[in-house]
Amino acid sequence: SYNRIGAVPPSANKGVMVDIMRNEWGFHGYNVTDFTGVALKASPKESLLYGTTAFCGFGGSMDYWNAETLGKDADMCAAIKQDIKYVLYSLANSAAVNGTNNTTRRVQLMSTWRKLYKSLEGVFGALTGGLVVAYVVLEVLDVVKKKKEED
Repeated sequence: SYNRIGAVPPSANKGVMVDIMRNEWGFHGYNVTDFTGVALKASPKESLLYGTTAFCGFGGSMDYWNAETLGKDADMCAAIKQDIKYVLYSLANSAAVNGTNNTTRRVQLMSTWRKLYKSLEGVFGALTGGLVVAYVVLEVLDVVKKKKEED
C-alpha cells in the first residue's frame, strides 16, 4: 500500500513482510506492491529482500536493476530465488492447475454470445470499410464532375 509504517513502505518492512506475514501467519504465496511507474512509493530493493514477489511498475531511475550489478549482490540473488519459489508455490497451489496431469488437453471454447459478438464485429467492420470506400469514390467523382464543369 502507499501508506507507510514510520518511514518504511509496508512492502519493504521486515516486521510486516517476514516476521508477521511469512513467519507468524505462515504465508508462502504471492504478494504485490501497488506503487506505480510515476514515482517510487516503495523501495524495490528492500521490498525484494523482504519477500515482495511482484511490482505494479517501476518509476524513476533503476540503475541498480541490471545483471552485472545484481550478480554481485548475493543477498539480492538469494531473495530473488526465494521470491520465485513463492510465485511457483502460488501457481502450484492455485486452481489454475486443478485436475491437470501429463495427459491433460486444453480446449478453447467460445460461448454463443461471444460468437455473435465476433460475427457482428466482422459485419460492422466490413460495412464501415465499405462506407469509407464509397465515401472516397463519391468525393473523387464529385471533384471530377466539378473539374469538367469548370472546363
